[in-house]
Amino acid sequence: MQIPTEIYDHIVHLVWNVYNEFLYLEDDARNYSIIGGGARRDLANLRLVNRAFCRSASPWLFRHINAECTSSLVTPSLEQIMRLSKSPYATCVCQIDFGFKESRQSDASTLYIEDLAERHSSLLIKFTNLRALGFHEPPLSLPQAQRAAYIDTVISIFCYIPLPSLSELEVRFPITHDFGRFFPNRPNSLQTPIEDIIQHLRHLGLYVCAYTDSADQRHKQTPVLPEYTAFPNSTYPPPIYSEWLKMRQISNHSSCL
Repeated sequence: MQIPTEIYDHIVHLVWNVYNEFLYLEDDARNYSIIGGGARRDLANLRLVNRAFCRSASPWLFRHINAECTSSLVTPSLEQIMRLSKSPYATCVCQIDFGFKESRQSDASTLYIEDLAERHSSLLIKFTNLRALGFHEPPLSLPQAQRAAYIDTVISIFCYIPLPSLSELEVRFPITHDFGRFFPNRPNSLQTPIEDIIQHLRHLGLYVCAYTDSADQRHKQTPVLPEYTAFPNSTYPPPIYSEWLKMRQISNHSSCL
């Protein structure tokens, strides 16, 4: 007796829903996220049961890809996602997160920044159903030049790569001044205006991760980097944040600017 495809699909959705039924508000606003490793593990195991489960579970398993840098992986995360981009499952990918899982500097983080800068254009264009992007902040332990290189790469993704279906975006930069780079004084004629991307978003999250004034610190263990003291976080949020919001009434937005 052949079991209807709908039964497999329903079982797979129940497995996913076990881990995603009760979410924080900011997570619940996102359509494509898979929260926690348990859901990924169980979906991966379901794919091994038979071909029918493989067909039903694959779109859920590959809908959200975490491509963050970590030194614990035998195969670097960007190498894994490059392989995925060349597979039939590339069309299942709806959300990709980039960034760093570790706060300390390592050879892996240096290579990650270099590889992302080199590969991002040829990589993202392969995921034709991409709906959501997330960029986590670079570790403050990285040299300033590497942090700047990572931010430049993130900016260039929105300037030069077509993202017609993007509806969810979260960006975490060290300080609020970094967000001003989305609005250059002299935009290149070849660049896609960030306004064109923002007007299609239904979810937007903007966050900062570094202090610019020791008086604002909650935990004194985290030093204020000298290069950040000239750009106080309190000076830049109003113009930058209002610039994002006035372009469109985004249905869900959050910030820690």
